[in-house]
Amino acid sequence: MRVVFITSRFPYPLEKGDKLRAYQQIKQLANQGHEVHLFAVSDVDVLETSKNALLPYLKSMEIHNISKFSIFKNIILSYISGTSVQSRYFYSSDFHATLKEKICSIKPDVIYFQLVRTARYADGLEMFPKVLDFQDAFSLGMQQRFNQEGGVLRQIFLLESRLLADFEKSCLSDFEAFSIISESDKKHIDPDNLKNIRVIPNAVDLSYFKSSSVNKTFDLLFVGNMGYKPNIEAARYLVSEIMPLVWKKFPLASLLLAGANPSKSVKDLESERVKVSGWVDDIRTCYDQSRVFIAPMVSGTGLQNKLLEALAMGLPSVTTPISAKPLAFGYDVYVKVGNTPQELANHVIQLLNDYQSEILKGNNPREFISKHYDSEKIGMDLERLLLSAIEKYRKK
Repeated sequence: MRVVFITSRFPYPLEKGDKLRAYQQIKQLANQGHEVHLFAVSDVDVLETSKNALLPYLKSMEIHNISKFSIFKNIILSYISGTSVQSRYFYSSDFHATLKEKICSIKPDVIYFQLVRTARYADGLEMFPKVLDFQDAFSLGMQQRFNQEGGVLRQIFLLESRLLADFEKSCLSDFEAFSIISESDKKHIDPDNLKNIRVIPNAVDLSYFKSSSVNKTFDLLFVGNMGYKPNIEAARYLVSEIMPLVWKKFPLASLLLAGANPSKSVKDLESERVKVSGWVDDIRTCYDQSRVFIAPMVSGTGLQNKLLEALAMGLPSVTTPISAKPLAFGYDVYVKVGNTPQELANHVIQLLNDYQSEILKGNNPREFISKHYDSEKIGMDLERLLLSAIEKYRKK
């Protein structure tokens, strides 16, 4: 197949979930022998090293840099027109014109749009089969922010959640096929399953994410983009409410908070027992150096890549219901779930005890990842989705 792949961010470096998903899918399609043409909007300058990381998997690449002024203008236009900010944030009429011209010359078999942020670029491309990857139910994330905020911000997120929900539903009539990352997000957008949105989770490359069995330096690990609000909230929750309970049992227990762009509030968590690493060139070293992984998410949507990677690296893991719910059936053998700081701390304490007594040797979380999230299997699911869009378009 000749595939045009449209993203609202350049999919490298891999410090954000949507970039990681796009990178994985482009790589999967290329490895299957398909021809991939990338069109990416970017609100930052893309380094040559980032471009070089994608070049082996692409037939062509087009990057449109959108200025901060254009983004500001898009936000204002959203409020004036009563449309969702997320749906307009990365839109550029100049890029749209270029996109249509170049796609018509490429003559793709199918066009893949990542996130509703790119959905507006589908206008004028009715002559090609189109697939929209919602990834997450963004309107659900806005609802969560509404529940957490106060004052004016609360009303802004309420309005955005409603407008975005309307936009998500309007997209259901503009594409031949759809994908999303979890069943729970799917039910939020299409509760009656009228459009047969396919659940295609993120994949894990098991040949890459495997333990090197190095010495353990940290007892606990949490990773993520530490400038992203849900990860900031989780890090603060972990250090302020969960770790004090763990430290009662293990006074010297150490915690590593690893990931790009740590905010000031995350940096302020650093202490003798808590290390904040910032960007790590190879995140596998952090998994390898740790005994137990914990992702105490209190907000956010979709499937947590960090949790999948930790399990692929063989780490016993602890999380909250919001992150456990999207996981495939059988996760509870390998992932402990807690609702409260005490429940989460109890799981951590038990796992650290079990680790020391080598009770966990019989449980290999990699088996769970291999069964449900192996990159080759999920790549085949993506290929089938694109072929279904082509077939549906032909039958029109």
